Amino acid sequence: MAIQVNTTVQTSDGFEVQPFCFLDIQLYQPFSRAILTYWKSKDAYLSGLAAVSVNLPSLAEVELTSGEFFGPNLATLIHEKAVEMIEEVTGPGTCVIVENI
Repeated sequence: MAIQVNTTVQTSDGFEVQPFCFLDIQLYQPFSRAILTYWKSKDAYLSGLAAVSVNLPSLAEVELTSGEFFGPNLATLIHEKAVEMIEEVTGPGTCVIVENI
């Protein structure tokens, strides 16, 4: 799973990109966190190019119940929380969870 941000974002170097976000999910009980890493596109990610530095959240922390932590929808819950955090910066409706990369 990943997140497509459907709006233009400026990198720290001043370039504009429409980032594709991959989450490195690290799980610890009783909380979970995801490191958010951004590439300028899905192709850049799949090609192994370097990530870009953008002014978007780099860490998503999610407080979960034990049922959520051990349940079948853990990855979806973390991605949804990351979308909420990104959309606080980019605006509502600008992110889509991509299930098949």
